[in-house]
Order: sequence, then structure tokens, then C-alpha cells
Amino acid sequence: MPADVISPSSHAVLKHARFSAYKAREVLGQIKGMHATRALALLEATDRAAAIPIAKLLSSALANAETNEDLDKEDLYVSSCFADEATTMKRWRPRARGRATRIRKRTCHITIVVSRLPEEDLARLRSKKAAEATSRREKRVASTRKARVENSKTSVDVSEKEIKDGSEVSDESATRNEAAEKIAIDLELEQDDNLAEDEESGESPSEDESAHRSEASEKLAIDLEIEEEADNGEGE
Repeated sequence: MPADVISPSSHAVLKHARFSAYKAREVLGQIKGMHATRALALLEATDRAAAIPIAKLLSSALANAETNEDLDKEDLYVSSCFADEATTMKRWRPRARGRATRIRKRTCHITIVVSRLPEEDLARLRSKKAAEATSRREKRVASTRKARVENSKTSVDVSEKEIKDGSEVSDESATRNEAAEKIAIDLELEQDDNLAEDEESGESPSEDESAHRSEASEKLAIDLEIEEEADNGEGE
């Protein structure tokens, strides 16, 4: 960035700051020529007592530029900043053998000037910000797409698991139905065999045997219905 820009610019002055000009210059040297917002961030992170009033002074200079000169603070940089010696207050400290030592409480005047960046620097800064915004947008879109793909994979896995569980349940119910049908066929064949034996022997089945066989058939039918209802409930 250029060292000095005449116009358009704005400034702010702090009178009688309660620290020496030497301490103020150590902080001012770090922000000279720096972009205004970046200089503010640097001052907030600086661990020096002089950084706090200098940060307030820089904020005042930016406010003056926006109010008086109608400038945008994003287009400003610290074109000049300096500290001058101010009043030195003299105090005394008692020492040994009745002597006294002078204490010098130094003060300073601080001036900060903010100016508008040249057009080339502004164009470069705006293109950089546009590139950063595009990069952030692309990263955000990529992360959103990745999350959407992961959600779709999860839903597909859940659907496949449900289908698999349903097929297993249907296979079990089919196996049960086949076993029940086989048992029913075996009972019918057994009844037919018993009837055939009775006919060959010329004896008619007793009422107790007939009742017992009919009860067994009814019980088997009821068991089959209960199993089918249970299978339907599990499938739902």
C-alpha cells in the first residue's frame, strides 16, 4: 500500500494520552499502512496498554470518514499515524538521606489519518473478496451435497433392511403354512386309512373315536388360523 495519500481522507486526534510517545510509537508502527479493519483486529489482539486507546482513536477516525467524507470503511487504510510529546508532569519520590528523586509522568498527542485506497488496490481487494466468497459458497454447496448423499444412502440402507426383514418374515410364514398344510394332509390321510380299515373289518367307528377325530381336526384348523393371524400381524 502507498505510504501517504492526500485525499480523500479523515483523521482523529487524542490529546494528553497518559503514556509516553515511545510506547505509543511501538503500537502505531504495527498498523501504519495497514487496511483499517485489519488494523482494528490487530489492535484488539495486541497485549499492550497503549493499544486500547489507539484502537478507540482509529474507530473514531473511521467514523469521521464515514460521517464527514462519506467514505466506506472497507475502502480505507491507515495512511499516517504518529505520536508527539506532550506535557510531562513532574512528581517527587523520597529517597535515602533526606534526598528526593524526580518522577516524570509523560503524556503524548496521537494522530491517526485514514485515507481511501487507490483504485488499483481497491480493484485487487474486491476481486480477492469475490474469489473468497465464491470459494466459501462452493464449499458450502459441496458440504450440503455430501450431507444429502449420506442421508440418501442411509435411507436406502434402511429400506433394504426393511425389505430383507419383510422377506424373511414372509419366508417364515410360508414355511409355517407349508408345515401346517402337510400336517392337515397327514391327518386327512390317517383318517382315510382308519375309515378304510374300519370298512374292511366291517366295523363302524364308535362315536367317541369320531368325536375325537373331529375335535383334532377342529383344533388343527384353529391353530392354523391363529398362526396365519400372527404372521399377518408381524408382516404389518
